[in-house]
Amino acid sequence: MRLYWSLCVLVLVSDCVITSVISRECPPGEVWIECGGCENTCECPSRVCDETECRTGCFCDPDKPFLVRNNSTCVNYWECDKLSYGCCPACQASERCVLTPKTCGRPPCQSPTAKCERTF
Repeated sequence: MRLYWSLCVLVLVSDCVITSVISRECPPGEVWIECGGCENTCECPSRVCDETECRTGCFCDPDKPFLVRNNSTCVNYWECDKLSYGCCPACQASERCVLTPKTCGRPPCQSPTAKCERTF
Protein backbone atom coordinates (compact mmCIF):
# COMPACT_ATOMS: atom_id res chain seq x y z
CA MET A 1 0.00 0.00 0.00
CA ARG A 2 2.84 2.35 0.84
CA LEU A 3 4.36 1.77 -2.61
CA TYR A 4 1.02 2.70 -4.20
CA TRP A 5 0.88 6.10 -2.41
CA SER A 6 4.53 6.80 -3.19
CA LEU A 7 3.84 6.11 -6.85
CA CYS A 8 0.77 8.40 -6.81
CA VAL A 9 2.78 11.25 -5.29
CA LEU A 10 5.57 10.74 -7.83
CA VAL A 11 3.09 10.88 -10.73
CA LEU A 12 1.45 14.05 -9.38
CA VAL A 13 4.76 15.83 -8.81
CA SER A 14 6.16 14.90 -12.23
CA ASP A 15 2.91 16.01 -13.87
CA CYS A 16 3.13 19.40 -12.14
CA VAL A 17 6.78 19.88 -13.13
CA ILE A 18 6.15 18.94 -16.77
CA THR A 19 3.11 21.23 -16.98
CA SER A 20 5.08 24.08 -15.42
CA VAL A 21 7.97 23.72 -17.87
CA ILE A 22 5.71 23.44 -20.92
CA SER A 23 3.56 26.43 -19.98
CA ARG A 24 6.64 28.68 -19.68
CA GLU A 25 7.66 28.34 -23.31
CA CYS A 26 6.95 31.51 -25.26
CA PRO A 27 6.94 32.31 -28.99
CA PRO A 28 9.87 34.23 -30.52
CA GLY A 29 10.02 37.86 -29.35
CA GLU A 30 8.25 37.02 -26.09
CA VAL A 31 9.47 36.16 -22.59
CA TRP A 32 7.83 34.48 -19.60
CA ILE A 33 7.08 36.91 -16.76
CA GLU A 34 5.69 35.77 -13.41
CA CYS A 35 4.02 39.10 -12.59
CA GLY A 36 3.69 41.31 -15.64
CA GLY A 37 1.36 44.24 -16.17
CA CYS A 38 -0.37 45.48 -19.26
CA GLU A 39 1.29 45.52 -22.68
CA ASN A 40 1.55 48.15 -25.36
CA THR A 41 -0.43 47.27 -28.47
CA CYS A 42 -0.74 48.58 -32.02
CA GLU A 43 -3.98 50.26 -30.97
CA CYS A 44 -2.36 51.72 -27.87
CA PRO A 45 1.46 51.88 -28.19
CA SER A 46 1.96 54.09 -25.14
CA ARG A 47 -0.24 52.57 -22.46
CA VAL A 48 0.15 53.72 -18.90
CA CYS A 49 -0.25 50.61 -16.78
CA ASP A 50 -1.69 50.20 -13.34
CA GLU A 51 1.31 49.16 -11.24
CA THR A 52 -0.86 46.81 -9.17
CA GLU A 53 -1.84 44.75 -12.23
CA CYS A 54 -0.16 41.34 -12.08
CA ARG A 55 -0.55 38.69 -14.78
CA THR A 56 1.60 35.61 -15.36
CA GLY A 57 2.45 34.50 -18.88
CA CYS A 58 4.21 35.41 -22.11
CA PHE A 59 4.82 39.10 -22.79
CA CYS A 60 6.54 41.03 -25.57
CA ASP A 61 10.23 41.16 -24.63
CA PRO A 62 10.68 44.33 -22.49
CA ASP A 63 14.36 44.50 -23.55
CA LYS A 64 13.17 45.29 -27.07
CA PRO A 65 11.41 48.65 -26.59
CA PHE A 66 9.73 48.86 -29.99
CA LEU A 67 7.81 45.59 -29.61
CA VAL A 68 4.04 45.86 -29.24
CA ARG A 69 1.23 43.30 -29.23
CA ASN A 70 -0.56 43.00 -32.58
CA ASN A 71 -3.46 40.60 -32.04
CA SER A 72 -1.63 37.55 -30.69
CA THR A 73 1.97 38.24 -31.78
CA CYS A 74 4.68 40.76 -30.90
CA VAL A 75 5.81 43.04 -33.73
CA ASN A 76 7.87 46.22 -34.11
CA TYR A 77 5.43 49.10 -33.80
CA TRP A 78 6.17 50.32 -37.35
CA GLU A 79 4.87 46.96 -38.63
CA CYS A 80 1.39 47.58 -37.19
CA ASP A 81 -1.46 47.67 -39.69
CA LYS A 82 -3.26 50.29 -37.62
CA LEU A 83 -1.19 52.38 -35.22
CA SER A 84 -3.11 54.76 -33.00
CA TYR A 85 -1.67 57.43 -30.76
CA GLY A 86 -4.93 58.58 -29.21
CA CYS A 87 -5.02 55.94 -26.50
CA CYS A 88 -5.32 56.74 -22.84
CA PRO A 89 -5.62 54.69 -19.67
CA ALA A 90 -8.91 54.55 -17.84
CA CYS A 91 -8.84 57.76 -15.79
CA GLN A 92 -10.69 58.43 -12.55
CA ALA A 93 -13.74 60.73 -12.54
CA SER A 94 -11.61 63.66 -11.30
CA GLU A 95 -8.95 63.15 -13.99
CA ARG A 96 -8.52 63.70 -17.72
CA CYS A 97 -6.27 62.04 -20.27
CA VAL A 98 -3.31 64.06 -21.56
CA LEU A 99 -1.14 63.02 -24.52
CA THR A 100 2.45 64.31 -24.53
CA PRO A 101 4.15 64.11 -27.95
CA LYS A 102 7.81 63.03 -28.19
CA THR A 103 10.23 65.06 -30.29
CA CYS A 104 11.90 63.09 -33.02
CA GLY A 105 14.79 63.89 -35.36
CA ARG A 106 14.38 60.87 -37.63
CA PRO A 107 12.48 57.55 -37.58
CA PRO A 108 11.91 55.33 -35.80
CA CYS A 109 10.31 57.75 -33.38
CA GLN A 110 8.89 57.11 -29.95
CA SER A 111 5.15 57.25 -29.63
CA PRO A 112 3.63 59.93 -27.41
CA THR A 113 2.92 59.13 -23.80
CA ALA A 114 -0.59 59.14 -22.37
CA LYS A 115 -1.34 59.75 -18.72
CA CYS A 116 -4.14 60.82 -16.43
CA GLU A 117 -3.93 64.24 -14.78
CA ARG A 118 -6.15 65.68 -12.05
CA THR A 119 -8.71 68.26 -13.07
CA PHE A 120 -9.38 71.11 -10.68
